Amino acid sequence: MFFALRDLKDGAGEVRFVSRKQKTSDLKNMLSQRTKDELIEFLLEILPEYDEIEQLLKLKFSDKDEGAVLKVAVELIRTYIENYADSFGFVDYRHTRDAIKGAEMVLEKAHSALEQGRYIHAVNLALCVMQEMLRLVSFADDSDGVVGWMIDKSIQLIQRAAVDEKLEQGEKEKIFELLAREAAGERNE
Repeated sequence: MFFALRDLKDGAGEVRFVSRKQKTSDLKNMLSQRTKDELIEFLLEILPEYDEIEQLLKLKFSDKDEGAVLKVAVELIRTYIENYADSFGFVDYRHTRDAIKGAEMVLEKAHSALEQGRYIHAVNLALCVMQEMLRLVSFADDSDGVVGWMIDKSIQLIQRAAVDEKLEQGEKEKIFELLAREAAGERNE
């Protein structure tokens, strides 16, 4: 790296920066040249090494069974937390941001569900994130507030869903029921 900078200063070298968009485009082109079976085989080869990839794929592509999606969401969040926790289960300050990445992915899925008008699903996913982050805050150094921020984002999503004008009366009642159960501490684990 230092030699490249020296060469640049002397005018002898040329540094070429590749944008993230270009990298994504190159990868997209490379993958599009492969068959579906090759891509499936590749994914199945790498899944044993990376639990979070399997859980992310399940979260992304399994929308049919609400209970299964929520279970996968919890597993994804907990996998990230466990990956960044020490041997005593504590997540130190420098790992807290990485430990919440699973929760960020689940909340992104909740936002997507909300945009599609799937209010109950969005609220369930947001509650899932909130529950896991409330659990994490007890055994993490949240000095910079990222765990609290995820809790706040979950609450904001729930609020957005609850006040949406397109929400039908039956959905309003279901959301109220979910929130009442959550407030009473009746968690679905």
